[in-house]
Amino acid sequence: MAPTRRWLALTAFVALIAGAGGVSAGILIASSLPLYEVTPGIASLLGTTTADPTGILLPERVAEDLGTTQGALLSLSHGQAEVAGTYPWDENDGRRPGYAYAALAAVPAMGTFDECWYESWPHSDDVAALARSTLVGSDDQNAQVLAMNPTSGTTFDAAGRLTHRPTWWAWIAASAIGLTLGAAATWWRRLEIASALHAGLRTSDTTFLQLVEAVAWVGGACIVTSGICLTILSGAAPGDRADLMRLVGAEGLCAASWTLIGIAITAMSIRERHLFLFFKGR
Repeated sequence: MAPTRRWLALTAFVALIAGAGGVSAGILIASSLPLYEVTPGIASLLGTTTADPTGILLPERVAEDLGTTQGALLSLSHGQAEVAGTYPWDENDGRRPGYAYAALAAVPAMGTFDECWYESWPHSDDVAALARSTLVGSDDQNAQVLAMNPTSGTTFDAAGRLTHRPTWWAWIAASAIGLTLGAAATWWRRLEIASALHAGLRTSDTTFLQLVEAVAWVGGACIVTSGICLTILSGAAPGDRADLMRLVGAEGLCAASWTLIGIAITAMSIRERHLFLFFKGR
């Protein structure tokens, strides 16, 4: 086995060591795979089929070509090694080349490494400086911080993406729907409200009664829709679930609030003098 390339792989920081090396698969004539030594944190970064990469990790296409599966023993030119798992790596989508036809061997996170891979979420501009703090030696100026897949961009403006998301206007739509629904529900009872005013109730009294009655059906609608939204959001990533619930909750609050506002505005606009017109129209 030739000298290997080593990666340091951490969970927040996934690092790796680099150097040229190879593994000859005994079942393939004159075939050689580049070998990279990695630390166990690479499993979470690459999305491997195992959380404990003790052994050799192979790209899915290489494992398919070799006819091997997780847990099988791979015949090498200098013995055998267990296949700990596989990982997906498609270089056609623009990601860094060299790992679609290679073998990764897990090693303890000790010593120096040639590369440090990391995944940062939520995004922070301080991560690049933190990555450079892992450098060892005097040749720090030649070190580069690169994206694993440059086609996806080298920077990520999380706040901008959130502000300009396709559903940013959902709260406006929810407010408009709530206002319209509240006004329509109250206007449908215009004859009843005008009759109450004719019987001696004040406009503030009828408006208060409409709001109290509306709390029942608005509150019921909120409970039902909350249950539906919570069921849907239960499938979201745990780290994003709370933020998604806050966004959906804000939109629901807008809808409920503007429904009550629509009810109040419409109830206050109904006058006793309109009673004959409402009765005649009905």
